[in-house]
Amino acid sequence: MEINELDARDTCVASGINIATFTKTLLNSSIFSKCARRLYCLTGADIPPGLVEELSEKQTPSKVLKSCGWTGHQKPWVVYELSEGLIRSGVATIPSSLRAFIVGEFALKDENSSHFGTLVARNGQAWGLGPFFRRRGGDPGHFLSVKFDLASHEVHLLMGDESVVYPEDDMIVTPLVRQEAANNLGNDDPQIATANTK
Repeated sequence: MEINELDARDTCVASGINIATFTKTLLNSSIFSKCARRLYCLTGADIPPGLVEELSEKQTPSKVLKSCGWTGHQKPWVVYELSEGLIRSGVATIPSSLRAFIVGEFALKDENSSHFGTLVARNGQAWGLGPFFRRRGGDPGHFLSVKFDLASHEVHLLMGDESVVYPEDDMIVTPLVRQEAANNLGNDDPQIATANTK
């Protein structure tokens, strides 16, 4: 049995386990042994030759953060490109530039104000998107716009094609956030996320 560290982490965080607790437990576990970077197996498991290399090659993580910033009405927003891991776990990373603002519980709503449960944001992670994906679907490569209303503690979700990256004219991408998005996309060009911004 092989375990991908990122998949296991997302599952544990979605269950309410702190990331630090997960990491400490995994590193000190006598049940799991590290086979390769971010890949663990049961201690003493019989691993077929070539399996670790094959699984390691498949582990290149996709960059799901596409852009982030603030609306003209001072509402933070994040756009993700959906991955299988995000859809399966319902857990997303909050960009570091927004972590001080996006904390607590938020009512999840779609573009029609239908309620999908609660999004909980803590320690740079947000979980609770699972019910939305189970009811609305979603495929890798689709985009999800997440706009936070800090006053009402609501999150408005919009899923679709690349047009949702900037779903409103008043969405602003600050230079710091532009650079962070560029870095997360593996691109040093801070202009990567400036389309349709003021």
